[in-house]
Amino acid sequence: MLKVNDLTALRGEKVHGYLSVKDEEKAIPITLISGKNEGKCLVITAGVHGGEYAGIEAAIRFMQELDPAKMAGDVIIISPANLSGFFATLHSIVAVDGKNLNRCFPGDAEGSYTEQLAHAISSKVFPLADLYLDLHCGDLHEGATPYAYIPLDCAPEVTSASFAASEVLNIRYRRPSLGTGNSYASAAKLGVPSILLERAGRGIWEEADVKAFLQDLRSMAIYLGILQGEVERHPMMDLVKEVDARTQTEGLWYPMVNPGDEIRKGQKLGELRDVFGNVLQEPTAQGDGAVLYTKCTLAIRKGGLMVCYGLREDG
Repeated sequence: MLKVNDLTALRGEKVHGYLSVKDEEKAIPITLISGKNEGKCLVITAGVHGGEYAGIEAAIRFMQELDPAKMAGDVIIISPANLSGFFATLHSIVAVDGKNLNRCFPGDAEGSYTEQLAHAISSKVFPLADLYLDLHCGDLHEGATPYAYIPLDCAPEVTSASFAASEVLNIRYRRPSLGTGNSYASAAKLGVPSILLERAGRGIWEEADVKAFLQDLRSMAIYLGILQGEVERHPMMDLVKEVDARTQTEGLWYPMVNPGDEIRKGQKLGELRDVFGNVLQEPTAQGDGAVLYTKCTLAIRKGGLMVCYGLREDG
């Protein structure tokens, strides 16, 4: 039996429902899928940022295709986690209070709406997980290469288990991270191996990206023994430091690299120009590594991110 609040899925059942937050009955959409046989529990969230569509669509398709009669163990899927931001077509923030859900974990039962969302997921869902996978994309204004964040600010065995599980994902890069306030770091502190998976973005969802996410979800379920099959392990590059190149003033952004490009120290990454075409900034790579995501809008505010890249340990 799988139970979250008053929502229950008996062995061999799939049940859809919602978690309540601040008197809103349909705050968090959730699906419980309890396999016919006992086994491990995989928790999946998508749409923590409501404008990250490929992951949201993949999670919905995965919940539809899973057959409890063919499963050993449980799967819990929350998608889209930021329901209000999703329907308001906002990037990053929750529509109700303007906060970023992925900066509010583990949340607060007595806090703002977004803090209560984070608390509901952290307290009611994470403790059930044997592994947690959070699906993200570049947001409405960003494009991202496939890569994963792995938590470091947790017990060493949780980090090791997260690294091991990530090897079945079809990605090229990993970013070991000391990030706090976000979903995967919060789950990891509770002892749950956790991964934040990035792919695609730009405010669109394409079939190829949805299928890539779906394959990763299936591979993770097979890895945990929830589904039958074989998984392939993939060689990866670990990027030990993340660099955000930000604007010193507002301007127009002209990138010279794309998400996934490998870069060398000193390489020019793009130009920030004013409205007359004069060059204001020319960010260059601080070391060898790879581009994780880039801004895909022409206009950028002062202090806005132009490009984010990761550096190799030997870079």
